Amino acid sequence: MEAVDSICHLSVDKFVKKHLKLGQEVHSDALAALNIIDQTQNYEARVTPSSLVDEWLPWVHFMVCRGNTCKNT
Repeated sequence: MEAVDSICHLSVDKFVKKHLKLGQEVHSDALAALNIIDQTQNYEARVTPSSLVDEWLPWVHFMVCRGNTCKNT
């Protein structure tokens, strides 16, 4: 796990480059800050249908932001 000050394009880009292989398949729940993932990954962002929650969400929120109200793990 890794802590970041905020979930923004810069922190997401740094995280992706450090932890994901180039061109890896990535699904997200369409948080705008995650759009930068599309530059280096096979990225699909959309609101997750309830039937796919268990398949998609285990890896979506792998960052924790400090100070704000968000704590995604």
